[in-house]
Amino acid sequence: MGKQNKKNKKANNVGAGMHTVSYLSQPYVQSDYKKNLTVQEIVENQEKHIMLVPRSEEDREYIKQLEATIVKDIPDEVLLKKCEEYFTRGHRGTIKVDEDEMSAMFNIVYCKRSDSKTEPFTIEEKLNLRCYCHNCDSNFPLRNLKWVDSGKKSKPLLHTNAETLEDLHWSLTEDKFSDEPLNPRVIEIIKKVKNNRDADIYSGAINNDYYGIKPMCAKYPVCPSSWSCFDLWLKKEQYSLEDHKKGKYEY
Repeated sequence: MGKQNKKNKKANNVGAGMHTVSYLSQPYVQSDYKKNLTVQEIVENQEKHIMLVPRSEEDREYIKQLEATIVKDIPDEVLLKKCEEYFTRGHRGTIKVDEDEMSAMFNIVYCKRSDSKTEPFTIEEKLNLRCYCHNCDSNFPLRNLKWVDSGKKSKPLLHTNAETLEDLHWSLTEDKFSDEPLNPRVIEIIKKVKNNRDADIYSGAINNDYYGIKPMCAKYPVCPSSWSCFDLWLKKEQYSLEDHKKGKYEY
């Protein structure tokens, strides 16, 4: 039996990407074509994992605006506290803990040595933990995260109506009827107000200069990582530039 010839049928693309709409009993064809999103629309709709490639002057100006929100020269101590707060959020759940408890939790979860050493991680080692961005598949040391000013600012504690130090204490604690001893930070705040009743006093748990900043990929703003709360993964190992060059971190 002879070999059957297969005929390549050309696909009929008439009407592809279009649909018919009835208007005043007369059908007409309406195109589904959509204009390309601008870079700003891509970032703000937060629907796609995408790298930003400016196509227009408008796009380039928007990327400059994003760059302007990056907070620079953050002290290592503050940077570490912000990282501890951010990367322990899933382990804390709804439980409220103070900075020391967050640090302890961060140490338990992420600061595990692979060798026989037992001494605690230094600040440098903690900030050198490997961070991975799921949005752009990049790896970098934790200290290379970009921290962006979200525009949220803390407000001074309302202490002007406190007639006594006891009133002030009540305004600084959530459980006003607790018999627990005063938190050391609350004591420091009370001392400051006692020395200067007109001062703007902020919670001791907040460094107001860096309040409201949020982490983004090291490649921000080219990698906007609009879902950074899901995209940024912290690994329990030290970042190594040599391992990176050898392709160890390629998935």
